[in-house]
Amino acid sequence: MGSKHCGASNAEIEKPITHSGRTGIALRSDRMSQPLDFLAGGGSTGALMRAHDWSESPLGPPDTWPQSLRIVVELLLQSQFPMFVAWGKELGFLYNDPYAEILGAKHPRALGRRFYDIWSEIWSDISPLIDAAMAGHASYREDLPLVMNRRGYDEQTWFTFSYSPVRDESGTVAGMFCACSETTRRVLAEQALRQNEAQLLELNETLERRVTDAIAERLHDQERLRHAEAALRQTQKMESLGQLTGGVAHDFNNLLAVFATGLQLLERNVGGEQRQRIFDGMRRAVARGTGLTRHLLAFSRQRPINPESIDVAAHLRTLREMLNGSLGGDIQVEMKFDADVWPVEIDAGELELAILNLCLNARDAMAEGGAVTITAENVHVDGEHGSQAEYVKLCVTDTGCGMPPPVLARAFEPFFTTKDVGKGSGLGLPQVYGFAHQSGGQVTIDSEVGVGTIVTLLLPRSIQALAAGDQVVDSSGAAPVRPNGSRRGHVLLVEDDKEVSALIREMLSTLGFTVTHVTSAEAALGALANARAIDWVLSDIMMPGGVSGLELAREIRNRFPNMPVILTTGYVEAAARMEEGEFPLLPKPYSLEALAEALGVEVL
Repeated sequence: MGSKHCGASNAEIEKPITHSGRTGIALRSDRMSQPLDFLAGGGSTGALMRAHDWSESPLGPPDTWPQSLRIVVELLLQSQFPMFVAWGKELGFLYNDPYAEILGAKHPRALGRRFYDIWSEIWSDISPLIDAAMAGHASYREDLPLVMNRRGYDEQTWFTFSYSPVRDESGTVAGMFCACSETTRRVLAEQALRQNEAQLLELNETLERRVTDAIAERLHDQERLRHAEAALRQTQKMESLGQLTGGVAHDFNNLLAVFATGLQLLERNVGGEQRQRIFDGMRRAVARGTGLTRHLLAFSRQRPINPESIDVAAHLRTLREMLNGSLGGDIQVEMKFDADVWPVEIDAGELELAILNLCLNARDAMAEGGAVTITAENVHVDGEHGSQAEYVKLCVTDTGCGMPPPVLARAFEPFFTTKDVGKGSGLGLPQVYGFAHQSGGQVTIDSEVGVGTIVTLLLPRSIQALAAGDQVVDSSGAAPVRPNGSRRGHVLLVEDDKEVSALIREMLSTLGFTVTHVTSAEAALGALANARAIDWVLSDIMMPGGVSGLELAREIRNRFPNMPVILTTGYVEAAARMEEGEFPLLPKPYSLEALAEALGVEVL
């Protein structure tokens, strides 16, 4: 065998030429090569070609092959890229070592056979491309899917290849040349990657949907739980108030007795010191009744938990009036608070409910009467690593029957009660427990049968400033009318209650004001529209006719921006829709001095 050929040693590849409109590769030989030199090298496939029996091949023996075919065979045998050539009318098949790997079990019997016999299973896919190449038209396909049978079974494959026509010395297309690359692994890898990406995307979407749904079954459950807790707290409040009904009614009867007795004495035209004492007693009764009413309204209203920094001792003192006598005449309530008790950050309403629940339990434990003592003091409690925490310690102590150990062990268990049916729900002490832990504190019970019970609450000290208390807000930018000679001004009074309006008119007259009285918002706007000399509007919030006093005040501000308006109410919740500082608020019942202060004048 001779040496390998390269460049254009025995043959030169000319530029494409055209024959009757057809293009292809024209091959020519400047000098004849030695017989079978073109089969030199080529690895195992080249060796097979040299040793092959070509008598059965449509190509015939290699020494009869035309020079154009020899040049192509020499080219592909020397290449490391998969290549084959199909030559002649029956497309005899020749290939190199890299292509032999693609053939699989079809190698080496494919050598020299007809193209159709080798790839009959994919013939319908490639025959149009073969026909085009044999007609002189090159083609290129990228990642063409083909189902091949290379190992005794069908398998899905993908190939990138080109079919190029090859012309003989006369310029006629005598065969086709293919350079190809199997891309099955890459395509499958890309498909797997896309599938994984799709699955990952679907998984992410599913996960996001599940998370969203979980956050929504959870938010819904939390909302239902909040409503249930709010309803339970309100039920506890109303149950506690229900148990106090008798005591509250007793207190109000006492207050009414003060007025009834006082009026009877005043009708007898008593005078001097006795008359003054009667008035003083009635004023004290008014103050006591006002405080008790406001406390009951504030205690019974529904509102969300609102922790704030409060003066715990001051709040507990406000309970004294309601608890004294309301727990029964044979129950004494005592309060003992250290000086400068620290503020605590809690919900004031929940604290009051907890103290009330403890006092009611104490009352029920002292069937023969006794004393309830409420104390408050500052304490330091040892914590971890030698640290100390600051707490306000509240104790509610009774001299009742006490609790045996089995009852004490279940005291904080919801719905557990030793009281008769209808006399207790078993929710009082659980509310106390929940309040203490919700506030960041703790609660304990010490009890001895026949001696009494001590319930101790530890509430963390607050470092926040005390919350602002209720107060009458000054008028929004409207200056009060000052005395003008003997006349202090003209007040438009909007009040639907006949008895209340009569008394307020008397109070205004006493302060030196003239009064126009109407009973509805519509009448009030009519009086203002008539250009009357009105200096103030004093209106109740609760009004008939569908328009509240707050809505009237806002309409007056729109129409008469400089007209000062004072709102009054005996029901604090009626002012809930009023913005902070929007209008001055005068709670009912109010004194002559409070009315004078709201109007910016002194009592004559």
